[in-house]
Amino acid sequence: MGILAGVTILLAGIAFTSINIWPNLGAGTVDLARGIVGDKLVSEVENFILSSEDKITQISHTLIKTTPVAPWQVASLSTSNPAMIPTNNKLPTFTPTRIQHWTSASLPTPTLSGWTLENVPPLGYHPGGRPMDGLP
Repeated sequence: MGILAGVTILLAGIAFTSINIWPNLGAGTVDLARGIVGDKLVSEVENFILSSEDKITQISHTLIKTTPVAPWQVASLSTSNPAMIPTNNKLPTFTPTRIQHWTSASLPTPTLSGWTLENVPPLGYHPGGRPMDGLP
């Protein structure tokens, strides 16, 4: 029983390391597994693995008490630009803008010269049994 557990842990470690070194290997393996055992079982295994990985990461951060660090360069807050420092806690005031109302008389009328709609037959029928011709 102990040998089986050791071999399982060893294989899991090799798989985890391989997938982190060659990400396409993991995607190809998952696609192959989906074809063999189906989507449902693969999604359950993925859920178990990803949840376990999240839990391990959470526990390691809790035990080591590390401060998260951004993988990109973070700009520090600078007080060198006084325009960026708020001087009071008042909210800005806004002036209402007058909106011009349009009437139909002020809008141009569309002209459709030279264009007519041909007599188009209905495309088909929907489950209610009426033709789908756009009419109610």
